[in-house]
Amino acid sequence: FSSHEEVDKILNAWEDRSASSSMHGKSQDDDQDKRRRSSGIHVASKSTTNEIANMFHRHFWLILRDPVPYQGRCIIFLFCVSLFSVVYWKARENVQSQALNKAWLSLWFLGIPSQMGVVAVYYQNDELKNVQAETKNGMIKATSYILAKSILTVPMIFLFGLFALGIPAFVIQGIPLSAFPGVYLTFCAVLYLFECTAEFFAIAFKEPIMGMLTFMAIWFASFLFGGFLIALEDLSWPFKLFYHTLSYSYYVRSVTYSIFTSITWPVCIPEENPGQPVCVESSDGKDILDALSAIFYVPSSENRVAQDILTVLAMAFVWKALSIIAMLRATRKVAKIRPLTSSKLPNAVEQELRTDKSSVTEMEETDEEEACINMNELNPYYDKDDDGEVMC
Repeated sequence: FSSHEEVDKILNAWEDRSASSSMHGKSQDDDQDKRRRSSGIHVASKSTTNEIANMFHRHFWLILRDPVPYQGRCIIFLFCVSLFSVVYWKARENVQSQALNKAWLSLWFLGIPSQMGVVAVYYQNDELKNVQAETKNGMIKATSYILAKSILTVPMIFLFGLFALGIPAFVIQGIPLSAFPGVYLTFCAVLYLFECTAEFFAIAFKEPIMGMLTFMAIWFASFLFGGFLIALEDLSWPFKLFYHTLSYSYYVRSVTYSIFTSITWPVCIPEENPGQPVCVESSDGKDILDALSAIFYVPSSENRVAQDILTVLAMAFVWKALSIIAMLRATRKVAKIRPLTSSKLPNAVEQELRTDKSSVTEMEETDEEEACINMNELNPYYDKDDDGEVMC
């Protein structure tokens, strides 16, 4: 993260450093800082503000240089969602016969991007190990990392939204631009929720594979209990809880409302189109949504976009708070050192100790030195000196 010239200056200053400088007082350190600044070497402040700025600088460049966590996902979002838009090519037509396809396509806009949060689980789990080492060595504070990471994540979520929706939804599918605010903000809110969920599971599980599997279980539950496969009325009470606490139902309701109400639909005559899933004698998108809700269940003619976005953000903040708590606990975790007792030993070891003690009892009449030698050969678990001999 530094230029070669900066590194050379630091190394040269270190060579000139007195071997006993660490034993001098604060005035000596101040004099060294002044000499370094006069040589053009940046001397970092120990303030919290400076630490946060350094964390911002480091993770900003990590985002730019490491393609895995963010840049790679942007490309995947663009490619995969564009593929769905091409597969649903006929959904470009703003006719009622394509209303159901438009609803399904709006769901697939989110399906792949939200699933790719599993990448964040693995990446952030690996990053956590570095943060733990740095905090335990006193190099950084966990709060500085949390603040920098949290703020830098937000613009990346908006970038994800542009890659996932810009070309696939508004160019290939030709969705009216008037629907952009509702579709884009709802998409970003739900994607941020999945990112916070991934962050929590990355911290909660020591093994990244377990965190990834748990994240995928949450994603699958969100899809299954989103309300468009099984109506809310048909769910038993324990499963209704998933409908309200997971995000897909809020996303589908707001996105379909934003898209359908921005389109002027041609009138459909039911008598002339028997068997068509959605066909009403109206050009109003709200009437199309009412007809669609009979088979897709979630869409509504009521404008609840703002309410749904706030609800999703509230859920995201809960996951974020849990991840912050887990991060603080993980970076403050220390090992407890306890004395080793026989109750803590494996059974085989404890049995061996008892056997060896009985052997010592049988050697009571032998000389002490000989007993020590025999004990050393019989048992490797007794305390020994530097030469490996039993300490009698």
